[in-house]
Amino acid sequence: QKGWMPRESVLPHLQVQHLTGGLIDPKRTGRIPIQQALLSGMISEELAQLLQDESSYEKDLTDPISKERLSYKEAMGRCRKDPLSGLLLLPAALEGYRCYRSASPTVPRSLR
Repeated sequence: QKGWMPRESVLPHLQVQHLTGGLIDPKRTGRIPIQQALLSGMISEELAQLLQDESSYEKDLTDPISKERLSYKEAMGRCRKDPLSGLLLLPAALEGYRCYRSASPTVPRSLR
């Protein structure tokens, strides 16, 4: 509402925040639910309604296997949690999904 970002860029950013734990409140350096953001004046009632209507989320991601267009929420629903890192990963192969294990980090010679 303060014009810090183009309006068309704001909604996707706020949708991701909403889906991953709440809107980021810069005054409290934490996340808050939509209703609290609305009551504090951080967002408008119109924006709160848009964020809560997840059926209206744009399908701007592509499933790497089916090539189907997905919303961020749909993609999150297809993800698998990596047991080692805890990260949600969208499978990109029909078979062979394995836990990602990085090798021991090596220090480049230039930094030794």
